Amino acid sequence: MNNVFMFYIKRKTKTLTRSFYSVKKLIKDEDNLGRRLYQQIKVKGPITVADYMKEVLTNSTMGYYMHKDVFGVSGDFITSPEITQMFGEIVAVWLINEWQKMGSPKPLQIVELGPGRGTLASDILRVFNHFKVLEQTRLQLVEISTTLSEIQAKKLCNQNNVIDENQPIYRTVQAQGRKSLHEQRYVLSRHETPMQKKLIRPNENREHVEISPDSMMVYVEICERIKESGGLALICDYGNLRCATDSFRAFKKHKQVDPLVQPGSADLTADVDFSAIKDAADEVKGILTFGPTTQREFLLQTGLEFRFKVLKDKINDEKNIINLNESYKTLIDEDKMGERFKFMALFPETMKIIFEHYPVIGFSAK
Repeated sequence: MNNVFMFYIKRKTKTLTRSFYSVKKLIKDEDNLGRRLYQQIKVKGPITVADYMKEVLTNSTMGYYMHKDVFGVSGDFITSPEITQMFGEIVAVWLINEWQKMGSPKPLQIVELGPGRGTLASDILRVFNHFKVLEQTRLQLVEISTTLSEIQAKKLCNQNNVIDENQPIYRTVQAQGRKSLHEQRYVLSRHETPMQKKLIRPNENREHVEISPDSMMVYVEICERIKESGGLALICDYGNLRCATDSFRAFKKHKQVDPLVQPGSADLTADVDFSAIKDAADEVKGILTFGPTTQREFLLQTGLEFRFKVLKDKINDEKNIINLNESYKTLIDEDKMGERFKFMALFPETMKIIFEHYPVIGFSAK
């Protein structure tokens, strides 16, 4: 069975081999997540940042994602699909185009990881309906939050599945280095770690890097499915083509805040390591990788400017024209989302001959 994977991750949880041991700032009152974490650390000792992030984001009663809508202007952060319908429309056309190169296998299965409010999926289905492929489409949403699942269900006529999407990210730290970081908020692993040997070379100055073993397993599984059953993966997120060092951060009301203050009140995030996706493809073998390329390059190469002009010509209201202009700039400007966000695509190696004649759109060299 052929599968089309749209791999769109908004939330990047992270774990470190350094751990928390100074937690007074976590506590605000007697009945909150900070108190629970404090008691856990007091009884069991330091916890990894991965455990901290998992608890903060997905705790069943007080987790950040579990009981509220965190997206949009009124939330803590905003994603590309929420900014303008153009983003989802471009992705939808790209999926149809690449699906047709595969011979249009049926059913057309879309799996979205981290679907948020379901806005991207909604835009994609609308475009699929326009191109008469909606009846052939099967949509599956990967979501851990029951609240967001309910929002998605209302938007998408109850077409959603709920499974865990948050993946802990680890930071591996040099055994020989500073004894603590950030005023004793963290402690280092006492021993050299396997990932340290693999990712930090002896001649490097870096003392630590961030890794996500759970995400690596997801990448490998996706590559294996593509190799065995066909399909593709489209990945969009902010990140780099190497392990990050200090990208662990928190956002509240669109501002960066201390990750240890009032746990559960802010989103915890970290950059995606696109090199880990390439490593997964190399491990599985038989997978073609394209990118990462910037969101600006991908969207412009796939027709965003043309779509922008079409929509602009249809608008008569000056306020809406201004909003459309701002949305367009937000997606592609270098000082906004244009350079920070990246796209990567994965295909089975059997598509290589086809791509020699019909290259993958959006990933051409500058």
